[in-house]
Amino acid sequence: MEVGLVYSSKDPRQALTREFVVNFLSDRGVLAEYTEFDQPVEVPVLTVNGRAVRPSGSRKDRIPNGSRFPSLEDITKALERGIWCL
Repeated sequence: MEVGLVYSSKDPRQALTREFVVNFLSDRGVLAEYTEFDQPVEVPVLTVNGRAVRPSGSRKDRIPNGSRFPSLEDITKALERGIWCL
């Protein structure tokens, strides 16, 4: 499985997202090719097997530029789907 993350460590919410992804993979013993980039972005970009994780339909996480922040639930679903698709 390939997992990529672009996030900003200066944003506590994005740093939490990074920790969640790293812990998820480690806790479950997933052998993934994990790549991360720390860049100034407004919303983290997570890809699982080349597919971007999109947030579910909730509007509560909207940010001013129209993008939405993926929830930990969205990330969990995408990672689990990636594991089962191997």
